[in-house]
Amino acid sequence: MADDEVRRDDPAWPLAQAYEERLRRHGAIDFVAMLSLPLRLFREHPEALRTLQLGYQGVLADEAQDLDPTQCALLELLSESHGVESVS
Repeated sequence: MADDEVRRDDPAWPLAQAYEERLRRHGAIDFVAMLSLPLRLFREHPEALRTLQLGYQGVLADEAQDLDPTQCALLELLSESHGVESVS
């Protein structure tokens, strides 16, 4: 609740709300959601993660040094069944 109150006091709040509403109206997601939604899916439904892990023989990340923490987390989840301990 406190976080919501702080966000509402932010001058950018109306713009952020309009942006989110426009995305919803168009059935679209942004780059942040493209990363966070699968991460949440895999954490809440390990069977979905396992399906993808079993469907591929390996995982390759080109330019891995340029990945942000969320991208690294996704890569680590997807590759853990392939014997990779860390992507960093």
